[in-house]
Amino acid sequence: MQARMSPPCDQHVYSPLIQLQTHHTFSPASFLSSRLGANIEYGSVFVASGTKVYHLNVHQILLEQKGNLQEENTRGGRDLNRKRSNRPDSSSDSLVQSHLGTTKNWVPQNISGDFMLEPIKHISHRYEIQSLQVRSCSNKEFQVATVDGWGRAVISVACCSSEDHLIDYPRSSYTIAPISMEDGEEGWAGLDLDPCHLSRTAIVRQFFRDLTIYDKDLATRQLALSYTPHAVRFLSRQCNDISMDNNVSNSICHLVACLEGSYLSIWDTRVGEGGGRIHHKCYGNGSLYGIDMGQGGSIAVGGVDRMVSILDPRTWNVRCRWNNCLKYECKHILFPEEEDCWHCIVIGVDNELSCGFVGNLPLQEEEQVRLSEKRPKMMSGANLVSCKRIFGFRADSRWIGVTKQFVNGYNHILGMSENGFLYWLRMKTLFNTSPSN
Repeated sequence: MQARMSPPCDQHVYSPLIQLQTHHTFSPASFLSSRLGANIEYGSVFVASGTKVYHLNVHQILLEQKGNLQEENTRGGRDLNRKRSNRPDSSSDSLVQSHLGTTKNWVPQNISGDFMLEPIKHISHRYEIQSLQVRSCSNKEFQVATVDGWGRAVISVACCSSEDHLIDYPRSSYTIAPISMEDGEEGWAGLDLDPCHLSRTAIVRQFFRDLTIYDKDLATRQLALSYTPHAVRFLSRQCNDISMDNNVSNSICHLVACLEGSYLSIWDTRVGEGGGRIHHKCYGNGSLYGIDMGQGGSIAVGGVDRMVSILDPRTWNVRCRWNNCLKYECKHILFPEEEDCWHCIVIGVDNELSCGFVGNLPLQEEEQVRLSEKRPKMMSGANLVSCKRIFGFRADSRWIGVTKQFVNGYNHILGMSENGFLYWLRMKTLFNTSPSN
C-alpha cells in the first residue's frame, strides 16, 4: 500500500527522498508513544519495539543501491558519464538527489528490497519502551535515550565513523531508575533531554502523575502533577556547542513544560514556592498531546480539538491559532529548525502529517497564502481546507514515530509507520526562509 500525497501543485514545497519497507512487526505501545530517532547526517535510524532498540543504516543501503544501479547501467551499455551530469536524462527521472553528510548520491524514490532492523546490544528494558530520543553531541557522537512504561530509562552514547558510517553502539551507557512504583501502573512515559546539558533528563509518567528531573542517574527534583500528563519539553533554544564533560556546562535549562490534560504547566526547577510551578493555564477544548518550541521562542501546543495554538512565552497569551489542521487528533508538533520559521508540522494519531503557516507573516507572504485558497483541494486529510495549510502527507498505516532535523540547509522529516515503512521527506524553500533548491 503506497502513501498518498498532496497534488503536484504542492511538490515545490517538499520532495520524497526515500520510501522503503523493513518487514518488522512492532509492538502496540501507547498512541502517544514516539519510538523513532535518527541522526540524518550519518544516515542512522533507531527505532524501539517491545523491550529492544533496533538500528537501520540508511547510508549503507543507499551505497548498495547506487552500486546496483551502476552495475545495471554497465550491463545495459549505458553511458555512465551522462548519468553523472548535473541534469539527469529521461531514463533516471525517478531519481532524486539526497544529501548525506558531505557526499551526494543518486537514490531511487522507492527502494525495493528486504531490509531488516538489527537489534543493538544495550542495557535491557524489562517492559515495553514508550519513548525514544536521539540527539547529536560533539566529536561525531550522539546520545540514544529510551524509557519504558514504568519510567525506567537507559541513556547510551553511540559513535559514527565518517568514512564507512558504521555505528559503534553503545560506547557507554547508564540506567535511570524511577523513584517509586508504589501507586499507579504501567502506561505511557515520556522523556526529554536538556539541549544545553548532556546529563540532565526529564521523565514524566502517565498514571503516576509525576515529573522527575535527573542529573545523570540522580533525581534532583520530583514534581507532583495535578492531571494526567501527555508530554514533557525543556523550554530552551537549541545549543550549538555541548561540552562532552558532564561536570562543565555552559548553561542549564531551568524551565520545563508539561501538558496535563487540557492545561499547560511551566515549572522552574530553581523555584521552591508553590512546588516550582510558575504557569498553569488551559489552552484547548480537550486534552493537549503535542508541544514544541521554535528557534524564535514561540511555543506550539495542540491536541484533541485539532487546533494548534501558538503562544508568546513573554506573556503566555495565544498569538494565533490554526484550526482544523488534521482530520483526527494531533499527537505531536514539530517546528522546522529555522531562525524565522512561520510554519509548523503536525502529526495525527492515525497516519496523517500536515504542514501549515503559523504566526504573523509579512504582507507579501500573506497575499500568497490567500491565493493558496484557489488551489485544488488537497485530499490528504480532512476535506476542510484551511488557507494556512501548505501540504499534507499520509503514510500507509499509523505512525510509530516522526522526527525532524536540519541538515545541509534543508529540513528533513523522517517517519516510520506501523507496517514497517520508512519515509524520508525533505522540505524545500518556503518564501526564501531556507536555501534555494
